[in-house]
Amino acid sequence: SVSVLSADTLQTRVVTKEQDLASLVPGLVVKNGQNQNQLSFTLRGQTLDPFSGASPAVLTYLNEVPFTGGNSATAFFDFSSVQVLKGPQGTLFGRNATGGAVLYASAKPGEEFGGNGTLRVGERNLVQVQGAVDLPLVAEKILVRVAGDYQKQDGYVRNLLTGNTLGDISNKSGRITILVRPTERIENTTVFQYSHFGGTWGIPGGARG
Repeated sequence: SVSVLSADTLQTRVVTKEQDLASLVPGLVVKNGQNQNQLSFTLRGQTLDPFSGASPAVLTYLNEVPFTGGNSATAFFDFSSVQVLKGPQGTLFGRNATGGAVLYASAKPGEEFGGNGTLRVGERNLVQVQGAVDLPLVAEKILVRVAGDYQKQDGYVRNLLTGNTLGDISNKSGRITILVRPTERIENTTVFQYSHFGGTWGIPGGARG
């Protein structure tokens, strides 16, 4: 079975991270490891122990490129769709995905100049800013999309002895998508992405994640 979440669904249901997918996809469980980049997906009872070193039973892909090991988190913004496939997927994707696969597809550049932006605020001084701009450099030939995401939130645990906090989030991400279409039958899409995941997590001494 396949669950498909469009960009509009992700926006209206406020799906801002991988863990939020579990509320929309029956049977999907997403758990954190020692930091926010270490995630494990569970489908049909199959999952990955992050400390085992084994290949995950549920693979994640960004634009058809698989993530490796247990570091399966990504900058969760500006997606055109997210698909969750349940059951063995090895014949389709060439990897041992006995439990299933989670497919992220980033948004492609638009044919016209335009953009969008989102601002979210919440408890523990949460601030999240997302935005994207379409830049058609050459009409129908060279299209560029620039998107970014910034998220910051205070921690939910404070050490009264040291004053340190745990659970802080400080993330910055940027993505540039370049679509080149020299002819009607030839199209190439190149994606450049940079992400920095900061904050403090459940590691002794408040180490950075």
